[in-house]
Amino acid sequence: MKVVTLTLNPALDIHYCLDNFKPFSENYANSVSKSAGGKGINVSRALSMLDVENKAVVILGNESDQEFKDLLSKSDISYEAVYCDAKIRENVTLHPHNNKETRISLDNFSITEENFNQAFCLADLKKNDILIFAGRLPKGIMKSAVIEKLKELAASGVLLAVDCNSFTSGDIKEIRPWFIKPNSDEAKALTGIDVEDLSSAYLAAVKLSKDYDIPNVLISAGKEGAAYYGEYGGFSVLVPKIAAVSTVGAGDSTVAGFVGAFSKNESIIECLRTACASGTAACLSEGTEPPTEENFFKIKSQIEVIKN
Repeated sequence: MKVVTLTLNPALDIHYCLDNFKPFSENYANSVSKSAGGKGINVSRALSMLDVENKAVVILGNESDQEFKDLLSKSDISYEAVYCDAKIRENVTLHPHNNKETRISLDNFSITEENFNQAFCLADLKKNDILIFAGRLPKGIMKSAVIEKLKELAASGVLLAVDCNSFTSGDIKEIRPWFIKPNSDEAKALTGIDVEDLSSAYLAAVKLSKDYDIPNVLISAGKEGAAYYGEYGGFSVLVPKIAAVSTVGAGDSTVAGFVGAFSKNESIIECLRTACASGTAACLSEGTEPPTEENFFKIKSQIEVIKN
């Protein structure tokens, strides 16, 4: 079983830490960090931390590819790249001390249909391989073409883990992913249910799995944990309380945890524990950095999975 992440819309993630953020004023940062990003890249980084062999396929703009590749080389990620005539976008996140983050994401990256097809060729997927298709779709490619390609892969037996906010509820019904992990806002858009706690997260997971015929649905309930419903039954996952440093990328680490454990033929209980431990521990890392092994194992030992 091969695990591949696909990032069509990469970004240089820039994180500024500051004491306070005041709108309409000049703000001074205490520190800045930069990393190679994009949801698929973030998932690959977390998979590597979990010692799960994987390959990242990414489309890079040749105007700024060297900096991106230099940053990738520091992340211990095995990757293959397709190049296009564009500049990789930049995402800026402000991290005020003891306050909510503010994120500004550029939406200017554009690829061609040829770039798109080259990327899927590099993925080289076969039956029972897992493709993690994550991130917003870039400009230049028709969404219908992406959906058709994903449906083609699913028909060939490839397991699709989809985390893309460019897809509507109708698109998700058409694609029928193997695994999906919507956040509370995405879950409400897909089910109409306000996800405010574990109970409502579970109701949304059940509805999403049944209405959209998705075998595995995991929905975060924030600080309370997460709820799962799918082919293995229904479960609630309780996580320990933490003092979060950054929530950016936590969902990507959660996806990595579930897929990584599944690829090792672990039980559904272990998949859920690994997913929620990875996602929760990622909140203790700055920016989009993956969780540290120490934080991951410490949190995992405190997680409780309850059958519903």
